[in-house]
Amino acid sequence: MPLPHRAGTTPWLVLRAPGNLRVLLWLCCCLAGCAGPPRGPEQVASRAGLAAGWVQGQGFRHRIFRNSAFADADRPLHVYLEGDGLPFLTPTRISADPTPRNPLALRLLVRDPAPAVYLGRPCYHGEAHAAGCTPRLWTDARYGERVVASMAAALRRLAGRERPLVLIGYSGGGTLAMLLAPRLGNTVRVVTIAGNLDVAAWTQYHRYTPLGGSLDPATQAPLPANITQLHLAGAGDRRVPPRLLAPVVARQSNAVLVVLPGFDHTCCWEAQWPALLARRPERAKGQGPEWHLRSLLGPQPSALGPWPPALGARRLKQSSEAFPQTDESGGSLSQSEQRSWSWSWSWS
Repeated sequence: MPLPHRAGTTPWLVLRAPGNLRVLLWLCCCLAGCAGPPRGPEQVASRAGLAAGWVQGQGFRHRIFRNSAFADADRPLHVYLEGDGLPFLTPTRISADPTPRNPLALRLLVRDPAPAVYLGRPCYHGEAHAAGCTPRLWTDARYGERVVASMAAALRRLAGRERPLVLIGYSGGGTLAMLLAPRLGNTVRVVTIAGNLDVAAWTQYHRYTPLGGSLDPATQAPLPANITQLHLAGAGDRRVPPRLLAPVVARQSNAVLVVLPGFDHTCCWEAQWPALLARRPERAKGQGPEWHLRSLLGPQPSALGPWPPALGARRLKQSSEAFPQTDESGGSLSQSEQRSWSWSWSWS
């Protein structure tokens, strides 16, 4: 593997002294992968004092991290599901280890005072070479039957069949939350953050190869009405644009889509997570399951600027005209553009 270097310089270390030998051996060790799998999630969990462990699923074992409140079995369990991590190194080169280097869902768990557990996917967290693992399970079959079935089995062993579950999924973890919910009879709520709820539309939007081995929430039956759903999206999200989520949410019987100005795919979920958790959405009077954005982040969230004079309570339209098109340059929307359309919606 060549190392980047400036023109006119030697691209490799020259062995001139014993000290250089140590540097050379260390560098070769890193290039060969002898340092082991990335330690991102492990480091986050260790710093936060989370308990680490493994739970057996259906054919695979899953990495878990639990907070200190996990043992309080009288309270609902928040189950955090991570994004896709690093399935590809380049558009044509599959990663040898898809473990996330930036585990946002795990960092959200750290800020959650409720009983909570982080459930890893099959073949992640150093398990890429375990029996049964193939690159398909983190590429085109990342949301496939084997993945979903094993995660469901792991959750049953971890939490039983009676304890109420709140499935919280970030990005591709939102896809898995929607697929897992109907398989677990004790699911009471699904929360997605920048969730990929329409896999086919998402691959078409990015011109990716279709994920032929995966299940798609957009083609599944709506979740049972007793499972409440809250889908959070960033107005500036280019990876999973809110307009891809809206048709899927509109099909659900008890679901809300909230588009937050000033947010994108990674910002500013961690900073605002305690506020989002602390405030329960309130139903609009006479409007059934429609909820107000005001109730989620308070009357004057400083990070988002002032609220508009009036926040409507109209039903979300399924027409594509309800969702602004992104500019062709790929630049992010301005704050004023985000507010102009985000605040004009209500969500049902």
